[in-house]
Amino acid sequence: MWSARRPLSSIGSTTLFIDARIAVDFLPRCPDLPRSGQALLLSAGLPAGAVPGWTAMVRLPAGLAGPAPGPHGPACACCSRPELARILTSLFQARAKGEIGFFRGVTAVLLPDEAASLRMLLETDPFLSGCYVATDATIDK
Repeated sequence: MWSARRPLSSIGSTTLFIDARIAVDFLPRCPDLPRSGQALLLSAGLPAGAVPGWTAMVRLPAGLAGPAPGPHGPACACCSRPELARILTSLFQARAKGEIGFFRGVTAVLLPDEAASLRMLLETDPFLSGCYVATDATIDK
């Protein structure tokens, strides 16, 4: 299986690794201060108490139950993915194209069912698993 971890260097018997994927931190509530170089992914079911200053902010639409019709039609590989996967793909593409500021991580403030869906997508979606990695963070980070 392919891994995004690449050896940085090898010193004697010690090999150092880097993971170039974008870290996704899951938090139960929005931090009091924006995180430098971070994008904010905020659930529609939570209060919009986010302070300005994030590199990018994405407010999820309500009801991310499953695949939603995309612009290309039902047989399209990109449009038949869950809407949450399409949102994260669009966020990555906007970052790569320079349409939004460069960010090194995503802070996800989601409802429990949305967080579980996102964790599953980050592990199973071929594109997302190559671009993002789920991490565990605490609110005071």
